[in-house]
Amino acid sequence: MSVYYRATLYVFLWIAVKAHAADRPNFVFISVDDLNQWVSFLQHSEGNFIQKIYPDEKVRNRVAAELSPNLDRLAKQSMIFTQAYCTQALCGPSRTSMLTGVPPHISGYDKHDMHFRYYESLANVVTLPQYLKNHGYFTTGLGKIFHSASVRFKDGRQHDWPDRLFSWSHWVDRPVGVHTSTSRHINYSPYSPRSNNFRFGTTDHAIKDTHDFMNAAFAAELITKGRSSILDVHGVEHTVELPDDQPFFIACGIFAPHLPWAVHQQYYDRFPVGEMAINGDLREWTQNDTEDLSAYAVERYIGGDVAMLDSVAGTVDSSSSDHLDAWKAAVQAYLATIAYADDCLGQLVDAIESNPRSDNTVVILHSDHGWHLGDKYRYRKQCLWGPANKSVLLIRDPRYPASTRGSYCDNLVSLQNIYPSIASRAGLDIPEHVHGNDLSPLLDQPDAPWDHTILASYRGGDYAIRTTQYLYIEYNNGLAELYDTEKDPWEYTNLYNHPEYTDVALEMKQLLQNRITNSMYFE
Repeated sequence: MSVYYRATLYVFLWIAVKAHAADRPNFVFISVDDLNQWVSFLQHSEGNFIQKIYPDEKVRNRVAAELSPNLDRLAKQSMIFTQAYCTQALCGPSRTSMLTGVPPHISGYDKHDMHFRYYESLANVVTLPQYLKNHGYFTTGLGKIFHSASVRFKDGRQHDWPDRLFSWSHWVDRPVGVHTSTSRHINYSPYSPRSNNFRFGTTDHAIKDTHDFMNAAFAAELITKGRSSILDVHGVEHTVELPDDQPFFIACGIFAPHLPWAVHQQYYDRFPVGEMAINGDLREWTQNDTEDLSAYAVERYIGGDVAMLDSVAGTVDSSSSDHLDAWKAAVQAYLATIAYADDCLGQLVDAIESNPRSDNTVVILHSDHGWHLGDKYRYRKQCLWGPANKSVLLIRDPRYPASTRGSYCDNLVSLQNIYPSIASRAGLDIPEHVHGNDLSPLLDQPDAPWDHTILASYRGGDYAIRTTQYLYIEYNNGLAELYDTEKDPWEYTNLYNHPEYTDVALEMKQLLQNRITNSMYFE
C-alpha cells in the first residue's frame, strides 16, 4: 500500500469516525440526592404532602417560585415523569441498581457496606457509563453518581465507590455537599438532633465556595466550552477536555438536599415557618395514618426520627407537648437546602440552554429516591411507601419534540428504565443483564400504552409492587398492606383486611411472587 493511498484511507476513516460521533447523541446526566417531589412542577400531583403543609394555593405557588425556579426552567424543556419510582429508597442500592441494570432483590446489594464489585453478583457487571465507554463514548464526571464521589479505604481495602477503574474515561474525585474546603461549621438549629444522620442549621459559607456549586460549575463549563479544570480531593488539578472525535457522557452529582441541611440563612428566609399549616390537626392526621399498620411495620419504619426530634424539642420548649415548632424547623431546613441545590443546578441549566451541541444532547435529571417530612409519621427514606420511593425524573431528548416542551407523563416508570433508555438512544443493544424497559415510546408520546408494574424492595426481605391502581406491600413475616392509590393517593387507608378487597390482595400477592420467583422486574 502506497504512502499516498494509506494517507487517503486514514483521512476517509477519520471523516467517517467524526461523522459517526456527530450522529450519536451526547448525554448530560444529573443526579440529585434525597430530592422528593415537592419541587415546583410536581406540587400539584395528587398525594403530594406539600399540599398539606401549604393548603393555600397562593402560598404554595409563592413557595414553588422560591424553591426550584431553575429546575422549573429545565422541566419546561423536558418531559416530566410524575410517577417515577426507585427500586429501593436508599442511596447506594438505588443508584447501583440504576447504573448496573440489576435490581437489589436480584443482586443482593441492598446496603452500602462495601463497593458493589465486592459482591459476587456484581463483580463483573458492565455499568451504564462503562457500556458507553466500551462503545466509543468519552465518559467523565464528578460528584455523587454511584454511592460515593471518591475512592475510600475501609476495613483494610480500597473501595472504588465511583467505579473509576471500569466506568470512566476521566473521573474526578471531588468532595460534595454544602460545605467548603476550609469549613464544615454548622450553626445548629435549637431543634436539630446532634446526630450525624439527622442535623440541620445554617452556615456562613458563600455559595460559590461550596462543593456542590463548584462541581456544577465545572460540569457546566465542560458542557459549554468542552474543557474545564478543577482541584480534586487531594488538591491535584484535573483538566478534562472533550474529544472532537467521540460523543460524550457527562455526569454531575449534586449531594444536596442530602443531610446535613446546612445552608446560608438567605435560603431559610425564603420559607417562613409562620406560613406552614403544620398544626395539631395535621399531627393527628399523620399519627392516625399508622393505626392500620402491623406492629412489625410500626416498629421497623414508624416514628424513630419523630421521637428523636421531639426529644430535642422537649429540651427547647418544655411547656409544649406537640413539638410543632421542631417539625416546622425541619421542613424549613429541607426546603432551604433544596433551594440551595436549585441554585447549584442553575449553572447546569444555563449550560444546557447554551450548549453548542444542544441539538444532539440528551439530558437526564433524576433524584435517587424521595423523602418523608412527617407524612406517615416519619422522616427520612428507607421504607416502601410512596413518598420515600417517588423520584424526580426529567428527560430531554431533542429527537423527540414531545420531550422538549414540558410535557407531563403520568405512566408508571422506574429509574431502572434509565440504563435501557440511554443504551437505546445511543444506538446500542440493551445488554442481557439489564432489567427495565426503554422509555422511547413515552418520549415520543407521553400517554402511549404502557402497562408495566414496579417492584421495590427493602433489606431483610420486605417488598412492594405497584400497579396503576394499587400498592401492595408484603413484609418478611407475611404481614401485608394494600392501598387503592387511585382513590387514596395519600396511601392512608390500608385495605388488606377489608373483606371486599380479598381478591385484589390475592391477585397482588401473586403478582409480587411471580416477579420475585422469576427474577423479572417488569411485565
